[in-house]
Amino acid sequence: MKKAYPLQGGDAKPPVSSNTRGDSGAAELADRTTSPKFPTSNSVILGQLPVAIARITRREALGMTARGSVAMSFFPALLLAGCGGGGGSSASTSTLQTTVGAVLPNVPATPTAGAVSAFEVSLRWTASSDTGGPGIKSYDVQRNGSVVATVGDTSYTDAGLTASTTYTYAIRARDIAGAVSTFSASMNATTASSSTVYFGATLPTLPRATVDTALTIPAASATPRGSYFTPGHGGDASLTVQSAIDSATYGDVIVLQAGTAYTGKFVLPHRGGGSKYTYIVSSGCPEIGGSSLPAAGTRVTSNAGMAAILCPGNTGYYTPSVYADNGADHYRFIGIEFTAPSAAVDPSYWMVQFGDNSTIAVAADIPHHIIMDRCFVHPNDMTGDTTAAGMVIHAVVVNCNSFAIIQSRIENIYAAGYDSQTLNIISSSGPILIHDNYLEACGENILFGGGLPAHGLVSAGGIVPSDITITNNHVYKRTSWITAKVNGTSLDVKNCIEFKCASRVLVDSNYILNHWSAAQQFAMALTPRTNSGGGAGPPYYSWCVVEDITITNNNFDQVYGVLNMIGSDNLDNSGHTDRVLFRNNFVVLANLSNATGAQRAFQGGYGPSNPLGGAPVSIGNVIVDHNTVVGIPHATGSTMFAFDDNSRKDFSPLVFTNNVLVATTYGILASGGGSGEAALTGGCTAWNWSQNVILQASGSSWPPSTHFSPSSSVGFSNTSLGTPGGYALTTSAVFATSGVTGAGHSISSSGTADSTPLGMSNHLAIPVG
Repeated sequence: MKKAYPLQGGDAKPPVSSNTRGDSGAAELADRTTSPKFPTSNSVILGQLPVAIARITRREALGMTARGSVAMSFFPALLLAGCGGGGGSSASTSTLQTTVGAVLPNVPATPTAGAVSAFEVSLRWTASSDTGGPGIKSYDVQRNGSVVATVGDTSYTDAGLTASTTYTYAIRARDIAGAVSTFSASMNATTASSSTVYFGATLPTLPRATVDTALTIPAASATPRGSYFTPGHGGDASLTVQSAIDSATYGDVIVLQAGTAYTGKFVLPHRGGGSKYTYIVSSGCPEIGGSSLPAAGTRVTSNAGMAAILCPGNTGYYTPSVYADNGADHYRFIGIEFTAPSAAVDPSYWMVQFGDNSTIAVAADIPHHIIMDRCFVHPNDMTGDTTAAGMVIHAVVVNCNSFAIIQSRIENIYAAGYDSQTLNIISSSGPILIHDNYLEACGENILFGGGLPAHGLVSAGGIVPSDITITNNHVYKRTSWITAKVNGTSLDVKNCIEFKCASRVLVDSNYILNHWSAAQQFAMALTPRTNSGGGAGPPYYSWCVVEDITITNNNFDQVYGVLNMIGSDNLDNSGHTDRVLFRNNFVVLANLSNATGAQRAFQGGYGPSNPLGGAPVSIGNVIVDHNTVVGIPHATGSTMFAFDDNSRKDFSPLVFTNNVLVATTYGILASGGGSGEAALTGGCTAWNWSQNVILQASGSSWPPSTHFSPSSSVGFSNTSLGTPGGYALTTSAVFATSGVTGAGHSISSSGTADSTPLGMSNHLAIPVG
């Protein structure tokens, strides 16, 4: 099978057989001599005969011309043996040409390059007609004089090319009976010089830094007595937790007893700067000789083996269990449970707080190098009931640089009348690592931005959380929250992951389960916004951007919408959204009980004018490539891609390629009117919609270069959600010859609220440039 999408342009390409070339094989030659149709216009030019033909008679040569004009500019005398008088012909100059008037398919128009990348060229051409014939069947694509593909559509993506290289293309048509037109006029296309460009759109920059979470905690037996604290236990029975924290320095270990609760608020002080972590750990930690906590690298599923730190009770909304003071650095929590003392306490505005916007004045005040490792954060009530006493607004506030949370669990975070999050990150320049956690929240599970950073940081030109890595997490919303209320007020359900201010982000190999159409319709949102409430004129918030966002290899399961984007804020002057890659993701559109609303997979808007006079801008450089989106076909009111308005340019540009998509009611739609290709043209300064397959649909208002499959199961290994290999594409897919591959991984998590393997295997070798 032709290797349609190699990882790099330098990969070896397989040889082209005579069966696939179709330009000089013996089978085609025989087809020309036996077909009953006779041409009346176009000519068939045979520039080179097959090597396999040893001899040919004049009768055979004349028979070959029965369907057109065969020009033989070079006929060796050997091949003309037995033609009569052939011995006197000149092998180098003789030309035999016979014209018979019959109709061949019309010559296709000169192809155009829809877009180019460093390793691919996307071709389009106008369909040919076959007047008097049985109709057009396919087209041959010729590159540099050789046919490289035969396709049944009027577009083709030629892959595996070399950067900074010019290629020459031409197209010819074939009809059902096998008649072949001459090649069209040729055109040249030069591949891009850099792999940072994909079909005219600039690819995002990946994170440039991350947080080193390698664990080097010293064992008690090898640690001097003065560096190992056990507050309230043994020889430290009179020592408080806060005293231990105040006394500890870089490299010291504070051990809290598993199964014991300690009431905060505990303050992590600024100590002047160091390079080693101070460890606050449970005695169940195996790295210090415990046995009840999972070892490093294993995600926790309960509070087994943990020591608990409690929020102070009945002290108002703003008292967390642990607080990092300005400039605090190098603290690592291992096996700690953060919770409330009882179900009767006031709702906690935040449970853990690393940095305070109200006190940070300059960048040096931001806490840094803080790690949560195998920790568990939750309200007191874990029965699933939703009460005012159980509400948590922000589980963990991260106004902190070099922060990581790994193998941890944050559960049952909900609120009514407030946004609730497991992680809320505002005053941070990064890097941020969120890896292999279970994260459950009713509002935004993970939120970057959404509020003004500390005033001093804004005055100094703003701060953007950058170099963010979000990998292998289970992001979940309870379906009981669909109808749940607190004192008669419904819960605020918003996005699973939202970026309102972020740069250089990688969201990879996460399992995102359950999201419905409520306060926010989409599982992910890219919306630059400070939520300051208005009043700041230009250019105060121009630093607030959402840019360089890479979303790859994720499973979105039971979601009403996947991705929402806006170009700029409509409330305050802001920066823009630019360079977004959504590639190799598997999506199951929702079919949740009790949930209502229409499905809308992708949506983008220009960003309406704001009241301060700031000019809205287009969303820049969006690429949606090699994804699989399945669900109930033609779900009521469903839309695959929605534009805010087709009277202005929402995207600049948009690339939508190689995706396998369930059929939706409206397909591509602009809210101001227009659909299909008209919506793309109206909504984009430039666009490339090519090599996409729509399942359980036929051609209608979809753009050209759209393929259709009558069945949702064709080309899938099976269609069982929750089964390893479910919806994995096979090489026998009926649309495989078009080069469309969709996502290279399937969904295999069981979809429960428990920590289950993500099953992000079988990644496809998909080009990155």
